[in-house]
Amino acid sequence: MPGDDGREGSELEDPPVLLELKKLDDEYLELLKEEEKVLADIQTKYEEKFFPLWKERSDILKKKSGDEVKDRTGTPGEPGFWLRVLANSENSDVESVGEWIFDHDEPVLQYLQDMRYEWLDPLGKTGFRLIMDFAENPFFENTQLVKTYHTEGKNQFLTESEITKVTINEPIKWKPKQDVTVELIEQKAKKGGKKKKGGGGSKKVEVARPSFFRKFFRALAPGDDVPEEEMDESDDEDDMDPGEMIEMLIQDDYDAGVALRDTIIPHAVRFYTGEACNEEEDEDDDDDDDDDDDDDDDDDEDEDSSSDDGPKGKAKGKGKGKSKAKQEQV
Repeated sequence: MPGDDGREGSELEDPPVLLELKKLDDEYLELLKEEEKVLADIQTKYEEKFFPLWKERSDILKKKSGDEVKDRTGTPGEPGFWLRVLANSENSDVESVGEWIFDHDEPVLQYLQDMRYEWLDPLGKTGFRLIMDFAENPFFENTQLVKTYHTEGKNQFLTESEITKVTINEPIKWKPKQDVTVELIEQKAKKGGKKKKGGGGSKKVEVARPSFFRKFFRALAPGDDVPEEEMDESDDEDDMDPGEMIEMLIQDDYDAGVALRDTIIPHAVRFYTGEACNEEEDEDDDDDDDDDDDDDDDDDEDEDSSSDDGPKGKAKGKGKGKSKAKQEQV
């Protein structure tokens, strides 16, 4: 914007006071970068201790039991371990992928051997990847499925990064007739036209169906078309702009990925046993809570709409978030 003398902003010189203040801010930025590196180094130091523990957990779960049936699963030591972990996480206070799992997904997830994560850079500023290892199975050829969350800093004055896109390293290579993301349905033949000799009145066609493997292992980026399965489920978001909906899907996916990285993977055994999950309440209590929630939603609707200009994905690198939580507990 032009200044009082008609010059563009880039041509204006700051007055001495602002130059002094900016100098102080530059010193603060340098200290902030130093702090980020120290916190990242601390997290790396402890992750080097965490990862061997989780590797030992994986080895225990993959150890053959001698039982032919159990040994055909991904975790013979405790069959269906990761399936139950993911399913139980739905009944917890973290963002969960449990609600994305359908009955037809469960036989496939029985072959899930291990879950882990890796940072894309030493400071964790550019994102992380989730890695799922699978035992040899009758459903697909892949032994590993990798999903990557990409983040970037908006500018040097904002400490939080922004989730930009979600990518899948390679598609699932389903074996013939084993793709659980589709199903065969009977479709009536169209009326009119000549009937083929020996032809029937209907035929089977392959159509998409909801699945953990369809929803979790999909790429998302700004500008993409809204996935067809989301269009079918978007009754509550009919008025949402497609671009906003993609941003929302990216953010929801990222939140689920962070929950896996920071909570579910580290404490997998506690989700398996249910110790990390919420206690079940009586149905009557649930009904009362639902009524209260409806009232709260009505009260908060205007407040939410005024505070959000649209879904913006915020991401935290290494050493961020966890240290803040520790300070709040002190």
